Amino acid sequence: MQLIPAIDLHHGKCVRLKKGVLDTAVVYGDDPATVAEHWIECGARRLHVVDLDGATAGRTSNLDAVQAILEVTGDVPVQLGGGIRKEEDVRLWLDRGIAQVVVGTFALEQRYRFQTLANEHPRKLALALDIRNESVLTHGWNRVADATLDETIMEYLAVPLFAIVCTDVERDGMQNGVNLDATLRVLASSDVSVIASGGVRDERDVEALAQIAVNQPHLMGVICGTALYEGSIDFRRTSAILASQVAS
Repeated sequence: MQLIPAIDLHHGKCVRLKKGVLDTAVVYGDDPATVAEHWIECGARRLHVVDLDGATAGRTSNLDAVQAILEVTGDVPVQLGGGIRKEEDVRLWLDRGIAQVVVGTFALEQRYRFQTLANEHPRKLALALDIRNESVLTHGWNRVADATLDETIMEYLAVPLFAIVCTDVERDGMQNGVNLDATLRVLASSDVSVIASGGVRDERDVEALAQIAVNQPHLMGVICGTALYEGSIDFRRTSAILASQVAS
């Protein structure tokens, strides 16, 4: 199980939001590539990058910033989400070196096309499962999908996804604790790998997830943003604790 740093891009800068609201943006770095290098130096084995402007506009943005990140990451895989709503967007990022493309709106609104693409590129696509209570959200968290949480999970059981990235929208950037119940629900419903996201507060949240991972090996990681940038979590220390707990 991995602790995965988040790099959220807004106008080419590294920021964090509260519940995905752009007006709450706090800038943590003017050079996302430098931020990426920092996390890799700390020992990160994967980075989670989000194109916030793309998610809002519904089209690829921050291309230069993402490319700069890719140029410094070497063998460390980068997964990217945000505004990827067409087949050509997926192919663009895979061709540019993104390890896994994280897709929400496109996957939920054009299911057949997305599933066909996932079969063409096994373990290269991840499903963004952005939830608020019982609802699954799309279009930058601004619309409610037609399918329920359980229906969405069931539809993707046979698709060769890399993972389901499960984000509790109400907790994202708030540091009020991970939604363990939702994470367990997704894990119980699918054999697909799951990455938890949203609300990480401190080491206790990561430790709780590590305990779940002992019996649920499909829990492959947790994305952490605000807690890392605010210093509530020390990446090296928490990664070491996580590794020791899962190993034991």
